[in-house]
Amino acid sequence: MREYEVGIKNRLDLDGARLNTSAAVYYQNYSDVQKSTTVINNGSVATIITNTAVQHDYGGEIEANLAFDSGLSMNAYYSYARNKVVKGGTGAYPMQGVPRHQLGGAITYAASLKGFGDLSANVNGTYRSSVPLDEYDAIAVQKGYGLLNARLALSNISDTGLSLAVFANNLTNTYYMQGVISLVSNGPVINDINPGGGPGYSAATFGEPRTYGIEVAFRL
Repeated sequence: MREYEVGIKNRLDLDGARLNTSAAVYYQNYSDVQKSTTVINNGSVATIITNTAVQHDYGGEIEANLAFDSGLSMNAYYSYARNKVVKGGTGAYPMQGVPRHQLGGAITYAASLKGFGDLSANVNGTYRSSVPLDEYDAIAVQKGYGLLNARLALSNISDTGLSLAVFANNLTNTYYMQGVISLVSNGPVINDINPGGGPGYSAATFGEPRTYGIEVAFRL
């Protein structure tokens, strides 16, 4: 594998704030990549793995963080990823599990409440564009989705080492797949989709629904 990467980082001091930014682009050239081919053998589905694929990956990422002296901070990022199997690939999908576009951001506030504890509040969100989760299963494509989380915590209450926090994850109760395992045979590629050419099965794991709760911690 050969990899090339170029990046830049910058810090800008403002009146009562600091802005940190970074950006990077990369290119990766893989050879002898393991690729699987699923076939039907005497009525049974079998998988053949070979080290024949040649794959090119490329993309980039930008990130920014703005922190104020008041304790308020904000950050955001965006990343782009593409890959191309130029030899030995039998599926039409790009890299499984890696969305082409990812972005996110967070707002955080931290303050010391004299004699009472340290307060922190955070709201963050992420977005992932549609992504194939299996090379040959036409329905194993997770559409683009976003997640929103929040957390409020009070640490070292009255210098006792006791901390309390309330949190909520996936506030919008988004329904999404995290992974798929499929065993189906290869079929013809139609409209950039390989629907599979024979019987088999698929199993999926899903992300957690909306969850919320209270955390209690104690440090000696």
